Amino acid sequence: MQRRTMLVGLPLASLVLFGCASTKATGNPLMGMLTEPLGLTEEQAGGGIGSMLTLAQEKLTSGDFSKVASAIPGSSQYLDKAKSLGAVTGPLTNAAGLTGAFNHLGISPSVAQKFVPTVTNFVGKAAGSDIGHKLSKAML
Repeated sequence: MQRRTMLVGLPLASLVLFGCASTKATGNPLMGMLTEPLGLTEEQAGGGIGSMLTLAQEKLTSGDFSKVASAIPGSSQYLDKAKSLGAVTGPLTNAAGLTGAFNHLGISPSVAQKFVPTVTNFVGKAAGSDIGHKLSKAML
């Protein structure tokens, strides 16, 4: 009988433990996916998301960008954060511009290689794989 109780209790315990950790103080699960696992501060993660959104806004149609922005809670705040932190001072234009923004935020190239797919996968799950794929292509 104890064994059954433990097996039933484990999924609930893991949901409570991991669910809380992934939302961080902001209530945004994406932030939790970027901060602790990648070793970033909330400032770096927020500025990085805003930098990606800036490049996406430049390269995607307004309809597609709207779907991307809707999939990320607080997207307009992240766009503002990237500017206020000095990561975005004008058009990013391409992947090199995004890399420059990440560098300004102290996000290393090895972390950036994990950062971008984490965000694009999150968007793909929230807005559909087609939008996630379009966001991924826009980061090139």
